[in-house]
Amino acid sequence: MNIKNNSIGIIGLGNMGYGIAINLIKAGYSITGYDLKPESISKFIHAGGNQAESSQAIVESCDIVLTCVEGHDSIEIADEILIPNARPGQIFIDHSTLPAPENRRIGKAFTEKWSKYLDAPISGGKGGAESGTLRIFVGGDKDTAEYCWALFEATGNPEKIIYCGSTGMGQVAKVVQQLTVRFPDVARLEVMAFGLNAGLDLETLMRALDISLDSRDPYARLCRGVKDGVIEKFSFIYSEWEYYLEEAKAKGFRMPMLKAMFDFCKDGEKITADAVRRPEPSVWNELIKPSKKLPKVLLLGDSIRMSYQSLVAEKLKDCAEVVGPADNCQFSLYTLSSLSRWIKALGIPHIIHWNNGIHDSGHNPARSPVQIPLDVYRMTLEYILGNLRSITPHVIWATTTPVHPDRPFQNDQWAWRNDEIDQYNSTALKLMKNNHVPVNDLHSIVASDPDLYLAEDQLHLSQAGQEKCADAVARVIREYIDNGLRDL
Repeated sequence: MNIKNNSIGIIGLGNMGYGIAINLIKAGYSITGYDLKPESISKFIHAGGNQAESSQAIVESCDIVLTCVEGHDSIEIADEILIPNARPGQIFIDHSTLPAPENRRIGKAFTEKWSKYLDAPISGGKGGAESGTLRIFVGGDKDTAEYCWALFEATGNPEKIIYCGSTGMGQVAKVVQQLTVRFPDVARLEVMAFGLNAGLDLETLMRALDISLDSRDPYARLCRGVKDGVIEKFSFIYSEWEYYLEEAKAKGFRMPMLKAMFDFCKDGEKITADAVRRPEPSVWNELIKPSKKLPKVLLLGDSIRMSYQSLVAEKLKDCAEVVGPADNCQFSLYTLSSLSRWIKALGIPHIIHWNNGIHDSGHNPARSPVQIPLDVYRMTLEYILGNLRSITPHVIWATTTPVHPDRPFQNDQWAWRNDEIDQYNSTALKLMKNNHVPVNDLHSIVASDPDLYLAEDQLHLSQAGQEKCADAVARVIREYIDNGLRDL
């Protein structure tokens, strides 16, 4: 069947959709269109298009349905209107940009209705849409793509229409193209921000970059934006970065630079917008604004601490910089001897959350003495506490967690008895009470359900235990910050 014998509809007659529709009309196709804005429909009718009363009317009356709207709107239209009303043999082409995993999900749903689906995101802006020179990245069934190729050639540059593979691969190819264009400029902005934040003026910065304002170097365009006071309005399509990261997560790989910049900007004030008027933060403003000084929190402890530290850092990322030694703090004497080294490496903290105990109370046949005596343990904790309080008055003690009651005691390897752990905790608690040190009782948390909170080795924390202890540590630290450290 000649493709021109099909009834063709388009949902979305904005800057891009209108240009696509008009070029299809010029190529001899009869096009029915719908848009939420009456002025867009009026303009479309004046150019020779046929009006539909709704998106549903298009899917019910057309053989080929094109969608060209913002990504989230495209997903909603597909889920609520297109898929429920799709019929066998009908072709759906989505020119919108959305996460590739969503494309694959939507494509699968159309296949289950015996319909055909192509993801065909576009690039080239309003000018490319109007002139029929868009770049089009096509994903989906190859036979369907070939059947629809004439449609693409009527709206895009034939040399820049690419068949990319299975459903979703059109989106992947567009991401590659977008990042090639946009992300190097983000890196350039960071270079420029470094120079200007550190004290260079714009002229000296340009001399360091070996450029002039009128050159065609990519830096020159950015420097012109700084000089003209419009750089904060430059868009880098931040609104779509989450789409890219969603595909990376779905496919099991990482994009560390993009993720870092995405997180860096995500809480920024949305003072600019991209080409389709989606509000977004200004990358430039986020780079040049003064850093928020967060209180530093030092976590000290053994492998139990190491297992929950990253979770605590994530939970407190809005209000604290959480750090800890890369090595295991082990028994109390090791902590005492290593403290100055750790402080030198990690910096002076405002708050210290600290525990020693599991190594001290444990029986280690390779150590002499096999178990650190209680009086030595108490004396060492007192020395450590004095050193910590010379660094900051804000010290929090964490009780030592138990082992599982069913964990066997074996003389030829590391071994613990819970009644002895209780004694070491009691000794530490007396010291902390006498010195007015607040206590975070992690022992009680883990002891409340050792089957849930301890791992298979019956010593270390399970994933649930790590989460539970991280919550407790983050809570007590956040309370400290809210009660007086917010402005540090």
